[in-house]
Amino acid sequence: MKYTTDCQEVNMPGVVSGNLLPDPPGFAVSGEITTANEAALVAAVEVLDTSPPPGNTGAQTPEGEQCIDWSGFTLPDGTPVEKFVLPWLGEGFEKMESGGHYGYTECWRRGNVTVSAGGRPGMGVHVDCSGQGCRELEQLGVVKDWPTFTAEVLASGGKFSRLDLAVDDRAGKLELEIIRAAAEQGNIVSRYRSIRNDWRHDASTGELTGTTIYLGSRKSESFVRMYDKALELKAKGQKVVGPWVRVELEMHDKRAQVLAQQLSKSSSPGALLAGLLRGLIDIKDRGQQLQRYKWATASYWGEFLNWSSKLHLVIKPAVRTVERTFNWVSNQVAPSLALLRLAIAGDGWLQNLLKEGERRLTPLHYAAINRFYRDEGVDGQSVSHWVELQEV
Repeated sequence: MKYTTDCQEVNMPGVVSGNLLPDPPGFAVSGEITTANEAALVAAVEVLDTSPPPGNTGAQTPEGEQCIDWSGFTLPDGTPVEKFVLPWLGEGFEKMESGGHYGYTECWRRGNVTVSAGGRPGMGVHVDCSGQGCRELEQLGVVKDWPTFTAEVLASGGKFSRLDLAVDDRAGKLELEIIRAAAEQGNIVSRYRSIRNDWRHDASTGELTGTTIYLGSRKSESFVRMYDKALELKAKGQKVVGPWVRVELEMHDKRAQVLAQQLSKSSSPGALLAGLLRGLIDIKDRGQQLQRYKWATASYWGEFLNWSSKLHLVIKPAVRTVERTFNWVSNQVAPSLALLRLAIAGDGWLQNLLKEGERRLTPLHYAAINRFYRDEGVDGQSVSHWVELQEV
């Protein structure tokens, strides 16, 4: 383990490169998406642990109040802002004279909800709702329930770039000091490779003003934050009665989109959140077995999540196709090829590059070409005598 003075980082046992640990027995393989394999997203949620304590079956709603704590999505190019997006999100938006951000030239804002447009082709219309913005949409009646609203976004061609789910513990089941000790003792089985603890104090009085535990990296697509909400509000001068610990699951990009697809079909967002949290993080009571995943789940963690079964978002790569490969080369590689063609005289280097690439083709590449020929109705053509038409 390694520590810092105010911000403590605990390396998880069995660490490998990357943000997520390899799946221990009982976890599903996630099938990471990379630009290189030009894979499309296919959403799936798999039940990983179907043996909760007697009396509970399947994914259960966690103890405590749950909410959507951030929703960010982009609608397709050409979506009318003033005739569709703003009326859909409710009245009261004001166009900002300062323009947009993140490459957009126009921005409308109402409270904690922003709409950005006027970007480059492909940037679409982006909507950001912070936690307070999500509450505003609920209060205005724009969001009657989040599964329905999320389904509307997806049906409009929207793609989520960020989606946060949160659950509050007001019953005192979670004590961050105990969870920090569990991390230091190696009693947390997690798909994240590290945990970082942040205990903050007032510089003049030494009073504790905030406690937060981070699992994962903000730069990754999946991130969990546990913090003392009561301390945070008290530091701002607000009165809070009783304990209040919040656990937030933050998803970005591909994982946000997959989570949105599952949320749109969910009859119980709370149960979905509980299952995902338990699939990502399992706090254990130390046992005698060498394999930590066999240790019993700590009672306070199991009770907080209502002993929900473990769920895991799975991003599966789609079958390679010629069309997808062409689009990837056109969007990602074409500028680099143009640079080389302008810098290097003649096209001989390009022919050599293509011959070298052909030499390195694999059966997966040949199968994609053969499927392309078959789908295009090209008779009698096969790019390899040793690869038959097949689905891979």
